[in-house]
Amino acid sequence: MNLRAMVRFGFTPHEALTTATANPARSLGLAGRLGVVAPGGFADLAIVDGDPLTDITAAAAVRGVLVGGVLHRVDDLLAAFPEPASSAASKADRARPDAAGHAAVVAAGEHWWHEPEWTVHACCDA
Repeated sequence: MNLRAMVRFGFTPHEALTTATANPARSLGLAGRLGVVAPGGFADLAIVDGDPLTDITAAAAVRGVLVGGVLHRVDDLLAAFPEPASSAASKADRARPDAAGHAAVVAAGEHWWHEPEWTVHACCDA
């Protein structure tokens, strides 16, 4: 379940973030080592605009990630994936971490699951 849905249906932002980070580590028997920001811990950090503990939508406003001590900016990560020339959604619309930004991406059909090969279910379609 995504973070916004968890909060919408009753979780606090802190509970939703814990469910996505500390709880999986505990399930794997790695509590205190995986998904924690502490000496000796293993955690990748998402650098976001805003405070997801007060507004969970801020968790989607990722500006960079810190992996293995190396900062990667979103623009650098996306540079390997050039935009289609006929993109219907503007870059500003797609960058919005809210419902309108999501709607712009969906309307443009830019998610990988909108590709025709992902819409055919070999196991179920006659």
